[in-house]
Amino acid sequence: MDLIQLFTLCTCTIIPKRFTPYLLHAFLQLMDPKSPTYLDDQRAAMMEHLFMCDGRNDPSHPHAFTYTGLWEKFALDLAANFRDEYYPELFVRVCKAMNADNPAIVHKKAQQAIETCKQSLLGDKWK
Repeated sequence: MDLIQLFTLCTCTIIPKRFTPYLLHAFLQLMDPKSPTYLDDQRAAMMEHLFMCDGRNDPSHPHAFTYTGLWEKFALDLAANFRDEYYPELFVRVCKAMNADNPAIVHKKAQQAIETCKQSLLGDKWK
């Protein structure tokens, strides 16, 4: 159940009022980035993303429709990308991303820098 569905349930007049506190508590747990529910949802979303990036939805893939070894494969690719990164080039790309002439856009530039690092570490396959 996604957040919108849960919110709809919380605000629906069909549900007896005695259930509203429980549903509201569940909704707030889903929104708390430190809650186990939120973390599990983030992990599941990441694994689904890796599944699609690796092409495991293709019946011809050796591990078609399974998650077997997917995290290990991703971790090894990430480690190799990190190990083999040419840092002077990464430094130049991050500096270009942080070239803010207007302090009001620093937040945007910081996000660009994070995205640049992420793209560099993830490589082309895992984007």
